[in-house]
Amino acid sequence: MIEPIQAQEDVAVPILITHKARQIAHQFAQEQPDETKAKQVYRNTLAVCLVNNYFKILGIPSDPSHCDSWNPLMRMTANVADLDVMGKGRIECRPISAFERETTSVCYIPTEVQDERIAYIVVQIEPEQSEALILGFVEYVDSEELPLHRLRPISDLPLYLDNLTERFTQLTHWLHGQIEAGWQTLDEILGISLMNYAWRNTRSLAAEATTPNLSPVVRGKIVEVPIQQGMEPIVLVTELMPKSEVDLGIALKICPPTKQEFLPVGLDMTVLDAVGEAVMHTQARAENRMIELGFDAEPGDRFSLRIELGDVTINEAFVV
Repeated sequence: MIEPIQAQEDVAVPILITHKARQIAHQFAQEQPDETKAKQVYRNTLAVCLVNNYFKILGIPSDPSHCDSWNPLMRMTANVADLDVMGKGRIECRPISAFERETTSVCYIPTEVQDERIAYIVVQIEPEQSEALILGFVEYVDSEELPLHRLRPISDLPLYLDNLTERFTQLTHWLHGQIEAGWQTLDEILGISLMNYAWRNTRSLAAEATTPNLSPVVRGKIVEVPIQQGMEPIVLVTELMPKSEVDLGIALKICPPTKQEFLPVGLDMTVLDAVGEAVMHTQARAENRMIELGFDAEPGDRFSLRIELGDVTINEAFVV
């Protein structure tokens, strides 16, 4: 059943369209190759800025600076409006006009943003007006058309974020054989066994395991970063070594696939704590085969890994 517009108005939250938000949106729009793309980027940027301002009011830490929506190349080549919620993941902020809302009762969700998001917020924007309306949010989408009657009140969002853990890679689950999709064994991803992994490894937690009842876990996943010739795959390896009932040794490593000899120069990896503060950092230099960061954690600890090269940023969130 389609919810009446007036019922949606009752739970919508007005938010001021600030001068700064308009400035940023105008700047990003001016960079685009044609008027249609410029209008899209302007509306997307306004939506991100307004949701970011709303989160500041609520005390929810958020930052668009490392998101696709703030990346000039991604803005130009994709229809993106993402906002990073510190320690949680990315929310997509989708604009809709009053006309679209009244005539279609759906919000368009581009295919390229239908994953790697923890929620989708719909914002009604009329750029010439002084206020916008935050209509609500959903946790997921499964098509390009999001019916507006599916939206939850935006007032439910803080509790939803507080309870959000399932979007993180759950490392404790790995110790019990529950591995999320996308993480593979080294044999699957690199074509080498765990024992042969040492040739490119400065120190392997798994190789150092000596306690029979504590089983180490090593998994990897492929991500892509830009180089001059296009996109280049790299491998993110996560090693876990239980040290006691409460202490877990963690090593995060990046190496090239077997067919490549070295990592791209300037590749950054940074570990951030639960509130988004950088606590560890390293960078690939000439002829580096691997870079890594290691630390100990306890159950309940949350952190994220940020991988950067050029204008592209990749984030992986973890909970112990």
